[in-house]
Amino acid sequence: MVKKWYLGLCVLFSICLPEWAWAESATASLDRAITSTQESVQLSIHVDGSADQDPDFSQLKQDFELLSQSQNSSYNFINGHMNHSKDWRITLMPKHAGVLPIPAMSLGNMMTNALVLKVVDASTQVPQAKQQDIFLTMTSSSKDSYVQAQILVTVKLFRAVSLSQAELSEPEAKHVMMKRLGKDKNYETMLNQRRYVVTERRYAVFPQQSGDLHIPAVVMRGQINQGMGIFNQTGRVIRVRSKDVDVIVHAMPRDWDVQHPWLPAISVSLREIPNESHDLHVGESLTRTIEMRVHGLTAEQLPPLMSQDVAKGWKQYPDKPELKTEMDTNGVMGIRREKIALIPTQAGDLTLPAIRVTWWNTKTHQVEHAEVLKRVITVKANAHTQPVPQTSIPKSQQSQAAPLAPSTSKPSSSLAIPMHDSQSKVWQGISAVLAMGWLLTILWIWYGKQQASSLKEQNQREQTRTLKSARKALQRACHTSDAQAVAQQLLHWGEVSLQRHDLRHFSQLKDQSDSLDEALEDLQRSLYRESNETVWDGMKVWKAVECLDIQEHKPQETPLPPLL
Repeated sequence: MVKKWYLGLCVLFSICLPEWAWAESATASLDRAITSTQESVQLSIHVDGSADQDPDFSQLKQDFELLSQSQNSSYNFINGHMNHSKDWRITLMPKHAGVLPIPAMSLGNMMTNALVLKVVDASTQVPQAKQQDIFLTMTSSSKDSYVQAQILVTVKLFRAVSLSQAELSEPEAKHVMMKRLGKDKNYETMLNQRRYVVTERRYAVFPQQSGDLHIPAVVMRGQINQGMGIFNQTGRVIRVRSKDVDVIVHAMPRDWDVQHPWLPAISVSLREIPNESHDLHVGESLTRTIEMRVHGLTAEQLPPLMSQDVAKGWKQYPDKPELKTEMDTNGVMGIRREKIALIPTQAGDLTLPAIRVTWWNTKTHQVEHAEVLKRVITVKANAHTQPVPQTSIPKSQQSQAAPLAPSTSKPSSSLAIPMHDSQSKVWQGISAVLAMGWLLTILWIWYGKQQASSLKEQNQREQTRTLKSARKALQRACHTSDAQAVAQQLLHWGEVSLQRHDLRHFSQLKDQSDSLDEALEDLQRSLYRESNETVWDGMKVWKAVECLDIQEHKPQETPLPPLL
């Protein structure tokens, strides 16, 4: 009896022993022990049994970037017993070089083993074209430039292997305006006897202040394909970085005349588009069209071309300018076209003034000029004259003026109406009609004056509200000392307060007062000359504008009436 009991206990112990041994197991492993800063690694955690909790991967974020994470559970029946296992796979991208630890992770009553990964800096390895399957470059067209001038930045991705799920970041920098130029170009090239497929992308960068311009590296993240077919799409995740780009941005030259808008460009062309030639008479209109094409600037950066001063012998009516920016891989081309309708007011030889634009050549570092020469137009007198009509005496008046002849006819038996009575009735009717017309005219004039007065008061109230809004916006910009915002709000204030609808640049607001001229020069220097360390006070502009508004709206003193 005792032997049977002992034998049954041994059998039960032998059945349960494999399950107890199987339940306590958690291991961590890496797919490689050495990698570079441009390649990812895969961390695998395998648990045999039921884990009380999931591992905490947040502790890895200090040294790694977690690109992806997946988990899988499986159940197996062995000798009538159910076995449970669970796997985690995490793709890690090193953030820096060095010996990076992967600490042990807790899964409830189990702990994984600790690991160590050696990461090599990819930039210190052998030249990229000899060893790397994929590498990235970023270059600039020049190592030094001028404020607001165009800088071309070129990004090239070289790859000698098949790549999928590629993402390329955009270059970013502070205090710049950046435009992407056209579509990506794809072509092949040979480097060190190895064929590469190149994807090229270009940007136009316009620095808005002088000093050192730093453009951080761009990053490409993708996956190298390691197999073919729909069942083998997994690959090695890779991340490559370009080098940073540094450019020295020069301020506006000190000998530049600040009366001219700052215009740094590669080339500038100015031309007058001819119109149909015909004889021009007094009162007829002539359209003058001027076009400026600037390589290296956008259309919004181009200054106005035609002066608002009326030329002698002409009335002029300018049209809204046409702005267009063309972009290709060679950069941007700004196009500004202005049209103005000219009407001669006198006959003779009248002059169309010359148009001159001053600009800075960023290639030769010199001041240059583009000019449309003046033209002389012969204007003829108006040939359409109306002949003076000749007055004739009515027959009725001729019969009255003729001498009376002796009549031989017999007197008529009908009642005769005297001539002067019928004429008087006609003239009375005409007078009544004219009086009625004058009365209606007076009423119409009175009604029109009332409407005009009401409309004028409404326009004055609207203008007052618009002026207050413009002043508040300018005051806020001046308080923050934001030079770009102050320059923009000055144009709005000048248009509303000074009724200057021709403003294109705040330098056109000069000659209003000495204090405003001095403040505008400081603003000009702050935008184009001073470096980041210079502190510009926007309240100087606001004080000058405030004084100008007070002087314009100050009520005039009227003399007191004399004492009786």
